[in-house]
Amino acid sequence: MYERLKEQMKQKGYSKTKLALECKISPSNLIQALNGKRQMFPAWRKAICEVLNVDDADMFPPYRNGGL
Repeated sequence: MYERLKEQMKQKGYSKTKLALECKISPSNLIQALNGKRQMFPAWRKAICEVLNVDDADMFPPYRNGGL
């Protein structure tokens, strides 16, 4: 579900834990969200995009136009 995000993390040298900490998200919560077991909240998506310097609509296409 989050293949684009995982690819950006890899390209920019972020582990799941490092990204979570920089975004001020609990690492376990982020890992659960990446595995589809938890909702990816709007504030989390915003923080992730700011840290990775990417566009929200490109990074999280399932959420485009109010989806999910």
